[in-house]
Amino acid sequence: MTFDDDQELDVTVTGVAPVGSRVEADGVTGFIDQVKHPSWWDEDAAPPRVGDRLHVVVLDASRKPPRFSALQRDIDRARGSRRAVDDSAGELQIYSVEKRGAGTAVCVARCVGGVVRAGADFGVRLTDGAAGGAPVVLRLDRIERDGQTAESLHPPYGAIVRLSGDGVGLLKKGVVLTAADG
Repeated sequence: MTFDDDQELDVTVTGVAPVGSRVEADGVTGFIDQVKHPSWWDEDAAPPRVGDRLHVVVLDASRKPPRFSALQRDIDRARGSRRAVDDSAGELQIYSVEKRGAGTAVCVARCVGGVVRAGADFGVRLTDGAAGGAPVVLRLDRIERDGQTAESLHPPYGAIVRLSGDGVGLLKKGVVLTAADG
């Protein structure tokens, strides 16, 4: 069996490692990177276990083994048009807050949509209502990848980022920042 990019399918987890999960679909082995499993972003999501059944989307059918994602965000994007994804506002999801100071925070984050650019303003999208409904805007001051400063970040890449603004106290694992100009 061969797969096509953006194809949806059901898989069974056959192995788990710190970097991701080996899965099988119709006798073909594939791989789900740890960041493409919901447990990477949501502390309430159970980590993958051998025998788990997952609904996934094919991210890269040309890789050996093919790469899949179990994130609903990727599944939804595969269902939509590529152009709509590429033109969408930049989105950055916080994985961890490494350092927090007066009005600044250094975080490990991953671009999960559009293009994230240094110098851009971002709105904080909170699901727990912690901001009391008031808009919270943060500035992305710096992006650092592989020890070097970068001007932009594309999905699915991660980086160390420095954010500034009054709302840095709201940053925690799983929070999504959306570019205010997008």
